[in-house]
Amino acid sequence: MLMSDYPDVGDIMLTRMPGKYLGRRILWYTRARGERPSRAGHAGVFADEATVQEALARGVVRTRWTARREQIEQDGGEWAIYTRQRPIMPYQRPILAQLLKRHLGAKYAWGELPLCALDGLLGKLLGREPIFFRRLGALLPGTVICSKLVGLVLRSLGWVPPACEWWTPDDLADYLDAGHGWQIRIASENW
Repeated sequence: MLMSDYPDVGDIMLTRMPGKYLGRRILWYTRARGERPSRAGHAGVFADEATVQEALARGVVRTRWTARREQIEQDGGEWAIYTRQRPIMPYQRPILAQLLKRHLGAKYAWGELPLCALDGLLGKLLGREPIFFRRLGALLPGTVICSKLVGLVLRSLGWVPPACEWWTPDDLADYLDAGHGWQIRIASENW
């Protein structure tokens, strides 16, 4: 089967923004001692072939992929789009659309960032990244960070394991890169 360079519904967008202050902090905190450098600092999921849904500072929004891609590249970032090796089934499309719509407009979970940072520091001490403090994010209902948005939506379809709700973008990248039925559809030159 030939794969298109255009994203499909449910594809995952990962980005790395090493030139941005927050992007550098996320990449540092999500790297456990002895782990290779973090690949991703942000994640989103495609709502359709032209639109990515992501949790940004202003909340959960949809952005035209062409505009978002241009912004990432102008800011010196890199990106990759991962797709499932098995295509999305027709009956799954409306389910995915409903799940995405449920989160659209949710507030960004600023309170979860320190929790991720604490897990990151603990991971540097332990040599592996635990999911301990991030679980307290459940106390912040109606809010999400980027990787939690992706995790909640794709977990509901059974495409990723339940623990992914608490993963960082780098944890998600590690999972996708390990196979598990996912592959890179298209990526920027230096990804």
